[in-house]
Amino acid sequence: MRWYVSREGEVVGPIEPAELMEWVRTRPAEARVGLCVRDDAGSAWSPIEQSPFAQALPVAASAPAALPAGGDALGYVILSAPFFSGVLVWLWVGNMNLLQDPEGTLFTLVAVTVLGTAVLMAVEASQLGMGTENDSRGKKGTGPIAWFLAACVMWLVAFPWYLDQRRYYGRKPLAIGGILVMLFFLGSSFAIGAAIENKKAEVRARFSQAEASFSNFSVPTPAAAPAVDHGAELARFTSAKRKLKVNPPKTEADLVEELGEPSSTTNTPGSKMLMWYYETKDIGRDVIVASVNGGGKVALVQY
Repeated sequence: MRWYVSREGEVVGPIEPAELMEWVRTRPAEARVGLCVRDDAGSAWSPIEQSPFAQALPVAASAPAALPAGGDALGYVILSAPFFSGVLVWLWVGNMNLLQDPEGTLFTLVAVTVLGTAVLMAVEASQLGMGTENDSRGKKGTGPIAWFLAACVMWLVAFPWYLDQRRYYGRKPLAIGGILVMLFFLGSSFAIGAAIENKKAEVRARFSQAEASFSNFSVPTPAAAPAVDHGAELARFTSAKRKLKVNPPKTEADLVEELGEPSSTTNTPGSKMLMWYYETKDIGRDVIVASVNGGGKVALVQY
């Protein structure tokens, strides 16, 4: 196995181990500052003090360079945040009905995740000295503000890229985990978002079907209908509708409690469409249409 040597951006090699050992042993201390090595198998660059050639260094210089305080804890927090957000997408947003605004909740969750990880990346980059201190390659690298802006603008690229670049500051590379977590989070968001759109399209189709059925509906006029106080009936219907707008119904029983039994019911696979209407020759037509699933829960109400 042969080795490559890097210092201040210049790479030399491949070099035989014995030759490199002799070079390390005979060079002055200032010539070894910022010196990094890696083998020809493609491993990560390591400071000379943390390589197999550290034994050739003078005793005073053989101790590994001190790493910034904090360890890898913050890196694992950055890595796990999108994963837990993806779990929430499935277990929380995925179980909402349309009245609970799942689309708005999904957007908020994605925005908070992207902004939160961007802030955490900037914080750790500042702790590691990115942009101000030389890394193991002798370069200063990207600074905290640049990482924050990159994550906000192009999160799917900046997130795994940052988790890889932190290895040049003595931290564990987490790029592979970052790619997997990124794919899980974005895939979950797109999948649930598509399911929400499909559900909205399904409800719209049911409303269109109900409206078409209602347009062909005619109220027969009895031969001798008893006198009805249309004003009082209209006031009761309007009052009930106002209450339902303020406190949206959750079940079919809530609707029946305020409006009475529906004027008509249209059954569809897995759900049914209920209609309440008030119609007179003088006053006109007022309609409430509701979609109720098989469990009796209200999916949508149209006034």
